[in-house]
Amino acid sequence: MVSATTIPDGFNVKLRPEYLRSMSAEEFFCFCQDNPQLRLERSAEGEIIFMSPSGLDTGFAEGEIVGELIQWNRQKQLGRVSSPSGGYTLPNGAIRAADASFITFGRLEAVSAQDRKRFAPVVPNFVAEVVSPSDSLADQQAKMDEWIQNGVELGWLIDPQTEQVWIYQPSKVTVQHTDFDRSLSGELVLPGFTFDLKLLRG
Repeated sequence: MVSATTIPDGFNVKLRPEYLRSMSAEEFFCFCQDNPQLRLERSAEGEIIFMSPSGLDTGFAEGEIVGELIQWNRQKQLGRVSSPSGGYTLPNGAIRAADASFITFGRLEAVSAQDRKRFAPVVPNFVAEVVSPSDSLADQQAKMDEWIQNGVELGWLIDPQTEQVWIYQPSKVTVQHTDFDRSLSGELVLPGFTFDLKLLRG
């Protein structure tokens, strides 16, 4: 059993399966439960990714997005909103969590109550990721591509430090905006939802 005390120092530390041994989905879930202080993901190749805690400003940004989604969904009642602690098992085998996500009741109906207690084999309709100072932008962009390739219908990658945002949709060119003097539209995926990027300014 690998415990938190054996995790090397550093940001976004990645350990390949030869160090942790290949884990089944069940074993990975148990590993996460045994180490609740860690933020973990697993790539499609079986690489375990240890995410460093985000800074307070990043946490504020994540909270604003989740909070606005919750308020919108309380009115629309179209699905469920998840915080960064909610993990999804993607069709390519990766286990990922988004800083904010939304999934419709229609997609949730295909997931058993037991699977919802774990990293459910389902893909959210919408995800938002916030770039923190310790993140690699290239890694975050690759993660967004992975979300879209596995069935996410709309994704936002937001960098509060540089006031940049990238909008991802299937079969569309990624749109980049370079200021926060705007609101983002949830389009058909989040009908009637808008998010004012100025909320993310410190």
